[in-house]
Amino acid sequence: MLRSGSAQKKKRWWRQKHPLPWWWVRVAWFLVALDLTVSAFFVVLYSLQWGAEKSNGWLSVFVLSFCQSLILVQPIKVRLGGHVMRLVQPEVAWSGHVVLSARDVVVTAARNH
Repeated sequence: MLRSGSAQKKKRWWRQKHPLPWWWVRVAWFLVALDLTVSAFFVVLYSLQWGAEKSNGWLSVFVLSFCQSLILVQPIKVRLGGHVMRLVQPEVAWSGHVVLSARDVVVTAARNH
């Protein structure tokens, strides 16, 4: 069966965008589930070995640490990263997915008005 030029281009585009077969997505999700299961298994084994008091203490420290990171540390890191990037590259303005220099923004604004 002969394929037209557009069909071959579409297939080539599909291969460039998706280099792996479709079933690799299922393999990846299986590996994620396996990783979670093995990790949970070892956490349960260690908690049985430690006893109830030490396990509860570990769990409370873990939850508090996670909440501290979520509420305090991550927002501070994002803001500091933004300020550092603004100091390092002050002439760059973001417009969607396109990076524009300050000169391009001024020229575009002048043309539109």
